[in-house]
Amino acid sequence: MMSDTRFCGKAALVVDDLESVRELVREILLSLGFVVHAAANGKDAIQIAKDRGEQLDVLISDLEMPDMHGFEVAERIARLLPSIEVVYMSGNLTSEDWRFLRDDRVAAPFLPKPFSVAQITALMQQVFDGKKCRRL
Repeated sequence: MMSDTRFCGKAALVVDDLESVRELVREILLSLGFVVHAAANGKDAIQIAKDRGEQLDVLISDLEMPDMHGFEVAERIARLLPSIEVVYMSGNLTSEDWRFLRDDRVAAPFLPKPFSVAQITALMQQVFDGKKCRRL
């Protein structure tokens, strides 16, 4: 993949228990100009959020993971970083997940698996809505 500077300086935290998905999302985001941190579980993601703090702009979290549900991961990270954007992804939504995602108070974009590079790119454009490069 060619490198792109559309989102230069923006930092993403990708959380997915499946290494293949985590690495695919990481590679796509790197190609868009993101700095990317990745975690295989909620505990590691929360630690990265504590360590990186305000350097994180977006959390992209799988919903169904063995150690901690993606909603809990996002809630705990949002307490640490109230301005972080959140995107959920899943290939297997439960009815409870669907109800939660449809709640107006959640207001977080959802990325269905499988996804394309174009879908992730469009979603990041939507999330950042023109605020692409971090001021240095």
